[in-house]
Amino acid sequence: MFIFTGKTLQEADWNTEMRQNKPSRKLSGRHREKTRYFRELFRKLKMNDRKKILVRGVNWIGDAVMTLPSVRVLRAEYRDSEIHLMGKRWVAPVFGRDPNIDRFVEYKTEYSGVIGKLSASGDLRKGRYDSAFLFQNAFDAAILIPERIGYNRDGRGFLLSRPIPVTAETKRLHHVLYYLNLLRGAGLKAVYRLPWIYLETHERIKAAEVLEGLCRPVVVLNPGATYGSAKRWPEESYAGLSGMIIRRLGGSVVLTGSEAERGIADKIR
Repeated sequence: MFIFTGKTLQEADWNTEMRQNKPSRKLSGRHREKTRYFRELFRKLKMNDRKKILVRGVNWIGDAVMTLPSVRVLRAEYRDSEIHLMGKRWVAPVFGRDPNIDRFVEYKTEYSGVIGKLSASGDLRKGRYDSAFLFQNAFDAAILIPERIGYNRDGRGFLLSRPIPVTAETKRLHHVLYYLNLLRGAGLKAVYRLPWIYLETHERIKAAEVLEGLCRPVVVLNPGATYGSAKRWPEESYAGLSGMIIRRLGGSVVLTGSEAERGIADKIR
């Protein structure tokens, strides 16, 4: 079973080694100057080795939120690289103000079918990407990118330059951990992080105004799903959970969804 803690094993080992080899005396001014020089030289060398990375994102908003911690891991690992994320138009707002993404690339509707996938591959080839991290199970557009990292599933392993194994335990992971595990398998320091969306100040103020006067804690439930009841928890289960939050925690429940899902919310309230 995979357990994600605040530090990876590699970080823990590194910190232990650093403590054991800590110098017993302070560095002289000359040594400090040399240290600064080599740090700056190393930084410049890393910038010269700048990569261009494509992240093939997932197709649905809820799944896209689950990938946000992994996006932050990629930025932490590739600070000087250019990172683009490719996804469907409707997930773009999730990454709209994310400082970890340099550009959002839309996966257009015309990319469907054999001809469309060839067109997508051609467009990505113009981007001159060095590496692709494939969060989505489909492969198609990234086939011409030199380094292709993704899970070895759905028969696509031979098309990946770095296939990451999928075990029964992998499939049982929470979605946040599932994507982090992909990066960990690729050798990155994929520590657990909470997902959050970056908001502007006026958006935060508006949210505070909407939630003003509600008892804390405020719990948001989104009971809808794109493909209907097959992917949804039953309304009566949401209603039971809402009652527990209100009675046991003394909190408030906020239901979110589209106009088409208002009927579901009415059954829960």
